[in-house]
Amino acid sequence: MGNKEIKEVIEGLKVIAVTVKKITADGKVNLEDLPHVMSVVADSAKIVEAFKGLDVAAKEAQTLTEEEAKEIVALLYSAAKAVQEAA
Repeated sequence: MGNKEIKEVIEGLKVIAVTVKKITADGKVNLEDLPHVMSVVADSAKIVEAFKGLDVAAKEAQTLTEEEAKEIVALLYSAAKAVQEAA
């Protein structure tokens, strides 16, 4: 079945999490955060499409091969690292 939808969901979550971290980095939300908000708006179609595939991603997760599972773990690690390094 593959893991395309799982990857898209992870990418969508990463975009949202990195943006939230950037917005809250200074402990307040104000107009200086507008560029970060606009970056999410620019990616909104991609994010919406990713979450539309949640049901398919759940089915994909049930049929992952070992290689696909390792690929997903690596992608999750990369996403977590991107969030951690966001500022």
